[in-house]
Amino acid sequence: MNTNFAGATAKSFEFVHKNLDGFKIKEKVDSMGINGYINYCAGLAAGAGLDGGVTLALGIPADLANTIAQQFRAPSR
Repeated sequence: MNTNFAGATAKSFEFVHKNLDGFKIKEKVDSMGINGYINYCAGLAAGAGLDGGVTLALGIPADLANTIAQQFRAPSR
């Protein structure tokens, strides 16, 4: 495994662990119920995953257009 990736992953887990507020989570679960909270978290996760799909949907046509445009560029001297 790449050490940079492992270090970044460890730092992100450390950040989440330090900034996770158990009392706010408890209040949210108490107000929404456990099933409501699970659905809320699932919605957040789906929204985050949607970002990648949008990037993919826009990135592939842009990359294809760039590749085609490069075929018609004047050769460098």
